[in-house]
Amino acid sequence: MRSSIDRKDLCFESELKHPNCTIAAGSFDRILVQQHLVNNISATFDITKECLCDLLMQIKQGKIQLPDLQRSFCWEDHLIKELLASVSLAYPINSILLLQLGNPEVKFRPRLVEGVHLDQSPEPTKLILDGQQRLTALYMALVSGNPVQIREKRSLKVAKRWYYIDIKQALSSQVERENAIISLPESRLKPGGFNTAAFDCTTREKEFELEMFPVSMMFQYALWRAEYCKYWNYEPQRLKLIDRFELEVVKRYEHYQVPIIQLRPELPKEAVCIVFQKINTISSDLSYFDLLTAMFAGEDFSLRDDWEMRYRRLARCKVLAHLRNIDFLQTVSLISTYQRRQQAIAQHTDLDKLPGIGCGRSEVLRLTVDHYQAAVELATRGYEEAARFLHGQKILNADDLAYQITGSASGNPGSDRP
Repeated sequence: MRSSIDRKDLCFESELKHPNCTIAAGSFDRILVQQHLVNNISATFDITKECLCDLLMQIKQGKIQLPDLQRSFCWEDHLIKELLASVSLAYPINSILLLQLGNPEVKFRPRLVEGVHLDQSPEPTKLILDGQQRLTALYMALVSGNPVQIREKRSLKVAKRWYYIDIKQALSSQVERENAIISLPESRLKPGGFNTAAFDCTTREKEFELEMFPVSMMFQYALWRAEYCKYWNYEPQRLKLIDRFELEVVKRYEHYQVPIIQLRPELPKEAVCIVFQKINTISSDLSYFDLLTAMFAGEDFSLRDDWEMRYRRLARCKVLAHLRNIDFLQTVSLISTYQRRQQAIAQHTDLDKLPGIGCGRSEVLRLTVDHYQAAVELATRGYEEAARFLHGQKILNADDLAYQITGSASGNPGSDRP
């Protein structure tokens, strides 16, 4: 125990051993352990800040990616406007949760953030666990150089938008900042309507005429400003306007600090999965199946394909028609943990050190590809045997079962069916 305690702990130990110390000798080791736990209580994660520009550059380079099971980017226009307005005012946009890679037991198949295009995707150093929509929106709008893909609120169709800041509106104390954020279609043309102005930003000169700053030039502001000043022949009033815009808006983007919670590689696999499951609740919780699918994909094994193949095989028995993928995984977990316990018994492992048998959250999430492959065929045959038994009892359809499995957020009946 003492060898694992750092120098700070040893200094504390020397103070406790001082003649004037009144702590009972029997309490000494307990105090050392408690202090050691306190010193390491944050060893699973770090809390820090990172410049928005640097964060987006890491996304562009592929150093920061997404786990492959993350949902696609699906934000609406008004949400992106709100986000851009918040950053322009230096308002907080909530923290980002990243996973630092390096633990060989935690393997997610990565994919590039939407809008990033690289000839060859590098191995990422970090994965985004929470904050995908915000970072994707900011990357597309500020860095990608392409219009942002959004989902239209009424039709739910995918559309493309360029985002601008109306310079004069942004500097007006009478205008809400969000109302100064203008989105234009991919053509950069927006016809006028009732109480709305028409916009034509198809050329740089027309942007200057309308005093419309493209947010896609936010981190290349000096270039846009130089052209703007030259276009207006360095008029003092224009220079004053653009200098104020730089100070009150652009600098806030350039110096914006994003709060980061970064999970360390030492965090166990099941803990990473639990964290990821808890924070991804847009429509329903991610199931064990979703999480294991992503982790197994990191070892080039498609859990989804294997499940679809086995479900087609089992669904020939009508009584198994309501079998869910997470039920099947729990069965595999029971068999796998039993196998491992029997192996430990054969190796004469002490009784108090024998692995348990279970199919709870932690047991399922500890499954490896090897564990799964060693138990999955036995599980499949077991269900087939159960179906034959039920057929002999004249129970032929899933609806005839006395106890139906009701759906839950972590796996509805029929979820992930082929």
